[in-house]
Amino acid sequence: MRHDDVVALCAQGALHLEQGRIADSEACYLKALEIEPGFAEAHFKLGNIFSTRGQLAEAEACYHRAIDIAPDYVKAHYNLGNTLRALSRLAEAETSYRRAVEIDPGYTAAHNNRGAMLMYQTRHGEAEVCFRSVLRIQPDDVVAMNNLGLALKELERIDEAAASYLSALAIEPDNADVHNNLGVVQRVQGRLVESEASYRRALELRPNFTNA
Repeated sequence: MRHDDVVALCAQGALHLEQGRIADSEACYLKALEIEPGFAEAHFKLGNIFSTRGQLAEAEACYHRAIDIAPDYVKAHYNLGNTLRALSRLAEAETSYRRAVEIDPGYTAAHNNRGAMLMYQTRHGEAEVCFRSVLRIQPDDVVAMNNLGLALKELERIDEAAASYLSALAIEPDNADVHNNLGVVQRVQGRLVESEASYRRALELRPNFTNA
């Protein structure tokens, strides 16, 4: 019966959270853990509350505890990665995202974020693999197309980078970031008129765009 109480408390905590009553939600999860300290979901949900408050060290501890209890808790690995990224611990964040996709190879957000961490570490070839993994699963993912273009540019595969940006714009023609990035590679290609047009379009879409 005590486990049923824990499940009910977690459900109540989720309802409080949906209604914006964060303190009440936290109280439910803490009460659940008093009854059953090894309930991974309660640790995970507490971690989410701490994360939204900006209490990142506390969030990290909660996610680690959830993973200690349930090592294949994929969302805990992913959210731990997000927390470590916010703490600028990028190599550790990449490890968490990698573990998430080992558990769930179809987790596109984890592939994308892992690729971004690899880009920060100048591991551009590995990042390319991550972004292509996203596109195999979700071929119309504009974020992955843009990120792939960035990786290919760093790998000096400029024509492929341009093609990736153009594919993204075919799906999302008003994406200022992609127009800007396309302008960068068009300039490298020597296509200066087209590059200027891409930068201009980026500024039209986002007048305060400082990169264009």
